[in-house]
Amino acid sequence: MWVRDVCGGGGEVRELLETMFNNKNIRTLWLVLALSTQGYQTDQHQKYYQELSSYASPKYGFNVRQNAFTYLESLQAFSDSSLLHLVEGATHHNWRFRSFCRKLLEGLLKNEEYKKKYVVLGKRLPKNQQDFLKKKITP
Repeated sequence: MWVRDVCGGGGEVRELLETMFNNKNIRTLWLVLALSTQGYQTDQHQKYYQELSSYASPKYGFNVRQNAFTYLESLQAFSDSSLLHLVEGATHHNWRFRSFCRKLLEGLLKNEEYKKKYVVLGKRLPKNQQDFLKKKITP
């Protein structure tokens, strides 16, 4: 089955698709489906979640990161590191990605739990990102 080759197995099909879709959109979609499908490889869920979360990191391009943030939001599954990466994205040089991250961040900050979490996490951010976050948290 080609899905196995694309997502987990190996072989020429996987290599070809990874070359064609270097923005990881197929892989991230597969991870979300695997995490969302009840009873599907539950022993691998932590590994799949960590991989999905890692795509929000600045080591990936903004298209990959935006895709990861979208899926993390739909799963309501932000880790501390992905929340920090979101603030970094909100100060990113690419205006479309920055705008996306700011809108998502503003939505999260409407939730008191996320607001409290960001108060604690904000101390781990660089000064410019701390200042940005403080302005968003403080009315």
